[in-house]
Amino acid sequence: MRAFILFILLFINVSVFAESKYIGNLAKLDTPGNKPEYGSQTEMPYPKVNVNKVFNIFLHAVDRGQLKLFDKILSRDMLKPIRVEYVYTSETPYPMVKVYSALKEPMPLPSMPEANIIGVSGVMDASGNIIETTAHCDVKE
Repeated sequence: MRAFILFILLFINVSVFAESKYIGNLAKLDTPGNKPEYGSQTEMPYPKVNVNKVFNIFLHAVDRGQLKLFDKILSRDMLKPIRVEYVYTSETPYPMVKVYSALKEPMPLPSMPEANIIGVSGVMDASGNIIETTAHCDVKE
């Protein structure tokens, strides 16, 4: 009998949490049958981004010679763009756009022979110019 009562109490508690909606800064917990609208979980605006258009703007900047690593200018033939990131700061109303690209052929890291550069990120300003470059490395074991 105690096990039966415990089971009923446990079932009631689980069902209460399953149907709860949290409001405010936390995301709402939706049941699997309810598909939320795009970006509605936190009620924050999410930009709909044409990733291929961003890649093209990035590759045009690469064609202008703006993507440099250790005094070497990288070309579009060396890159495979993979990811677009928008970075917002409290100082500016517009985001910085960062494009991560894998290198088709890893490059040696000049100061560490046991490491290879496997990818590069380029941060673009609102005009589409690359203003910052970051190398992503992999260390050989």
